[in-house]
Amino acid sequence: MTIERDSDVRRLIKACAYEETDRVPNFEHYVMKRTMDYILGEDRIKKSIHSEEMKHLMYLYSDKESEEDFEYDADSLWQSWEHTLEPWYSLWLPPADNLELLKATGVDMATPMLTWLPAVRDRAIGITSYAQEGIVKGWEDLDKVKIPPQRVGKQMEFVDWYIEEYKNSGVGVGPVCRSCFCNTYELLGIENFMFKLYDDIKLVEHIMDIFANYSLQITTALSECNIDCFWLDDDVCFNNGFMVSPKLIKELWVPRTSAMLKPLRDKGIPIYMHCCGNVKDLIPIIIDMGITAIQALQPNCNDIYALKDKYGGKIAFVGNMDLAGVLSFGTPAEVVEDTKRHIDRLAPGGGYVVGSSHSITDDVPPENYIAMIETAQSYGKY
Repeated sequence: MTIERDSDVRRLIKACAYEETDRVPNFEHYVMKRTMDYILGEDRIKKSIHSEEMKHLMYLYSDKESEEDFEYDADSLWQSWEHTLEPWYSLWLPPADNLELLKATGVDMATPMLTWLPAVRDRAIGITSYAQEGIVKGWEDLDKVKIPPQRVGKQMEFVDWYIEEYKNSGVGVGPVCRSCFCNTYELLGIENFMFKLYDDIKLVEHIMDIFANYSLQITTALSECNIDCFWLDDDVCFNNGFMVSPKLIKELWVPRTSAMLKPLRDKGIPIYMHCCGNVKDLIPIIIDMGITAIQALQPNCNDIYALKDKYGGKIAFVGNMDLAGVLSFGTPAEVVEDTKRHIDRLAPGGGYVVGSSHSITDDVPPENYIAMIETAQSYGKY
C-alpha cells in the first residue's frame, strides 16, 4: 500500500495556534514495524536497510568519531527486522524512506530524534540503549556519562539532511530532544533516582546538568536551522500525576528546561511537548514556559475534553486516541466513530490534532490506523 495524501506542515502549525485550516491534522511521532510493513512493504524495507543512506544514518546515531571507523552489518540488521528481534521505529528509516511513509499517511511533520543516552548494551541495529535499572549508582560511576564531543555536530548534520530532503514536500521538520528529567531517572534507575532525590540530591542535579547542557547545545544549534517547530520530550508524569513533588519539578526541571528552550523562544520557533501520564498539573507550568501544544494525553488518566474547556486558546492538544483501547483492540468502524467523536468535540476553533495516545505500536492493526487517519482527512474538514 503506497498512496500519497495531502501533507502540509502549515496545517499543523496553524491548528496548534488555534487557527482553523482546511481540515484537522493527523500526527504521529512514529509508527512501528507492523504498520511500516503494511504501508511500505517488506521489499522496500529490505532495500532501505541495505542502502548507503541507512549505513550513514546508523553512523550518525552511533558514538563513532568517523564514518570510516563505523562497522555496519546490513544482513544482521535485516534479520533483526525480519524476525522482530528488536523494536523497530519509523524514526530509524533514512529521511527519504520516512518521507514516503509520512506522505502515504498524510502526516504533516517529521520528528527526527536528537536525544542522547550512554549505551548499556548494543542493539542488533547498532543504536545505543539503556536499562530501567540504570548504570549509574553513585558518583563513582560518572565516567559512564560522557557525551561524545562530536555528537552535536553529527545531530545537526542529521537535521540538515532532513531539511534538504523535505523541502518542497509539504512535510515539515520538527526535531525532538529530551530535557534532563527522563534521562536522569533512566540513567540512575527509577528506584535509585527516587532515593537519591533525598539521600544525594547533588548527584541528581549534577547528572541533570550534564543532560541539560547537552540539550542546550542542541537547541542553540537548532535555533539557527530552518526548522518548523521543536518537540520537547520528557516524561515527568505517570498515571497519577507528577513522578515527584510539584516542588521538585519547579526547582529541578523547570529552570533547566526553560534555559534549554530559550534559544528557540527567542527565534519565535513553536515549541510542543510530548509527556506521558496525567498532565493536568503540568499544563499550566508549560504554558508559562512558552510551550503551545501537548501530545499523548492518555485517556485513562486525562479528560481531554475538560482540559480543552479549561485551557483552550492557551495550549493545543495532540492525540488521545486510545492506544490501550479502541486503536489496538477495536474494529475499524469503532475507530471511525471514536475519531469522529474527538473531532466533533475538540476540533472547532482549532487547537486539536488527531493522533494516538502515544504512537502507533505493533499492537495497532494497520487497518485501524488507516481508519483513524482517513476519518481525520475526510470527516475533519472545516
